[in-house]
Amino acid sequence: MFFSDLTNDLIPLMLEEVDLDINEDSLYLSPRLTEYGLIQYPLFLKESIINLSFQEFLMALRAPEILKTTEARKNESGGYSYAKVPFNAANLIAEGEFNKFYIRALCRKAISENLPLEVYRAKPVTTPRANSETKIGISVNPTELLDDLRSTKGIDSHLGLPNGYNSGLSIKIS
Repeated sequence: MFFSDLTNDLIPLMLEEVDLDINEDSLYLSPRLTEYGLIQYPLFLKESIINLSFQEFLMALRAPEILKTTEARKNESGGYSYAKVPFNAANLIAEGEFNKFYIRALCRKAISENLPLEVYRAKPVTTPRANSETKIGISVNPTELLDDLRSTKGIDSHLGLPNGYNSGLSIKIS
């Protein structure tokens, strides 16, 4: 992913947002993380933010023993079966979570400096979702988006930004 406004001034804001979630016991922890992965995850996230490196976060999540190899899935009969964790699970987690903290920090910067924000495609996708395509170029209210991302943990926010895992969408200063 390409984060167009990822600069050193966002580091403290991103770290404060991670700490806010940790202190509120609301940091999203994927059920695909192993017990060891759950312990390491916040450290990986913070270190990658300090280094402004999405790739570092992605590589850390790909390390052995961080993600489970199988997961339980509910079947039609109400029971559970086990399936392999998708090969791109680390990518989905890294993209979604790094992007979320980048957007939260950028919203804070936009609020304090009265800057306009807009949706853009941060990652090329082969088959873009129609609802993602319609969001590209729209202006967003940084206060509303920040509040939404702080209150919504996991995959989907109420405002639909960044539009779920693997959407390829993010926010930039317009």
